[in-house]
Amino acid sequence: MRALPRSAPLPRLDPAKFRAPQRTEPVRPIVAPRGTVRIGDLQAPTPNWMNSQQRSQVNNAAADAEAQVATAADSVGLPAARSDRVAAAVVGDSAAGAAIATATVGAPLAAAGALVGGVAGLIVGVPFLPAGLVAGPIAGAAIGAAATAAPFTALGAGIGAGVGLARGLAEPPHR
Repeated sequence: MRALPRSAPLPRLDPAKFRAPQRTEPVRPIVAPRGTVRIGDLQAPTPNWMNSQQRSQVNNAAADAEAQVATAADSVGLPAARSDRVAAAVVGDSAAGAAIATATVGAPLAAAGALVGGVAGLIVGVPFLPAGLVAGPIAGAAIGAAATAAPFTALGAGIGAGVGLARGLAEPPHR
């Protein structure tokens, strides 16, 4: 990704210069600073519970997503400096939105979904005695929790991405 200091002025946003997507040079992903987790414009020291392989996976996935958003923004005529800021805001706010939605709505509903799924798994597991009484509730609880939490996580990520897009596009040319 192109390096641009956060204090550098952005080019003025001119909607008349937008165009249908055209093939552009792919933007290269940003390498996160050593010892940090970087997701868009969110950056923090690596938590103690995260090992280096996990940190690399998170950083690489976030950097690849950010580079793809910046490439897409470039392809419709957004100036490179602004597309980088838009991409960082979209990826960071998407991650924040997913986390907030999961913690506030998804997790409580996941608990209820796990309970319902566990009971359903117990009922389905009865014909497969004795293993079905162990595996059925566990599988049912996992499926029930995932099925109830995932839509809210995705919704939060989508709302966060929209907020990031608006924030990146609305950033004034000069700070």
